[in-house]
Amino acid sequence: MMSKAANNTANITLNDQGINTLSKFVSHTILWTEVYRITESDNGFLIHLGKQQNYLSKRGLSDEALSFIRNKMH
Repeated sequence: MMSKAANNTANITLNDQGINTLSKFVSHTILWTEVYRITESDNGFLIHLGKQQNYLSKRGLSDEALSFIRNKMH
């Protein structure tokens, strides 16, 4: 089942506090302190938060943003 936010543009901000997502339908922050694991695939990152998982596509992310997330994996 896809949400109404699927296939819409979102602004992603990565910083030392977490991942901020802002779109027409979503305003959400994932704090790094809530993340217990990040799994990388060819197309994106699976962000694990307890029993919840969030997917972050690599499409549209800069090399700097990809490196920032990879550094958070360690």
